[in-house]
Amino acid sequence: MPAHPVTRPPSPTARFLQGSTASKRLPHEIPGTFFIFADISLRKAGEYRLLFTLMKMGSDALKPGSRLPFIDVVVSDMFRAVNAKDFDQVHPSTPLVRGLLSSGAGFPLKLKKGTREGRRRRQSQGGSGGSEDDESGDHDTVYY
Repeated sequence: MPAHPVTRPPSPTARFLQGSTASKRLPHEIPGTFFIFADISLRKAGEYRLLFTLMKMGSDALKPGSRLPFIDVVVSDMFRAVNAKDFDQVHPSTPLVRGLLSSGAGFPLKLKKGTREGRRRRQSQGGSGGSEDDESGDHDTVYY
């Protein structure tokens, strides 16, 4: 594939993404490269697409006024972002997510403990009364 036309370097306010590497054949047996976003947040509910631009950044590209050639550009499928108050459910992990986890990809997991765990902790500590753990249902929920 020919290189995409050159473009100006990103603005000083642009954030560069970084990640760790993990290698293992995933369940679908098709080789692939994945970048895992630790956290993405949007300020406004709506429908969005992500634009991914792959550029090779050698030492020459870091000089002032240099241009970075695009190696490839990919646009994601449309996805819907909702307000926190309208968030109704966490979808189960896909086989791809489970495969990435088993290969050593480090997703930051957020564990929200349900009332059962909160009740156990209060009983073992001899305490009673409300707790921030009481706000969810009866099950622990893992967010990916």
